[in-house]
Amino acid sequence: MSTGLAIGRGSHLNKGIMMGFLILLATFILITLNGKTSGSELIANFFFKKSIYIDDKTFHVWVAKTDQEREEALNNKDSMPEDSGMIFVFDQDGIYPVSVSQMHFPVDIIWLSQAGSIVAIENEVSPARAYPARPSVPARYVLLLSGGVADKNYIGNESHVNISNIQ
Repeated sequence: MSTGLAIGRGSHLNKGIMMGFLILLATFILITLNGKTSGSELIANFFFKKSIYIDDKTFHVWVAKTDQEREEALNNKDSMPEDSGMIFVFDQDGIYPVSVSQMHFPVDIIWLSQAGSIVAIENEVSPARAYPARPSVPARYVLLLSGGVADKNYIGNESHVNISNIQ
């Protein structure tokens, strides 16, 4: 008798897992068909974005560690949600200029020290800008946010930045 009950419980558990999977799949399909994001973008966002924290705000960022990832950056995006961004990670401190001429929207560019302190910031850098944005001091990371987000969230040199999730 106890064997029959164990099989019955397992059967209900399997049905529950299958039902959960089907609900997740249906949600994925609805979001994709709704046109808000592509299926591949949804998967990339879920698996490849990391969270960083600036003061009391959370930003979900793509991490670019290679030259190719940094060069491609946000060039294929038409916009970026206000809680998203991209962070360029370098192996050593340096003066890292950022060209936005191939992007389709303005960005805030924030250069960070190895410890995560803001060492330089340029707000709402337009894709029409003919020359790269360049900090005057060395940095280890470069954070790109949607244009105006830094001002809207009062992000400045005194802001506390936690980048421990991307290191």
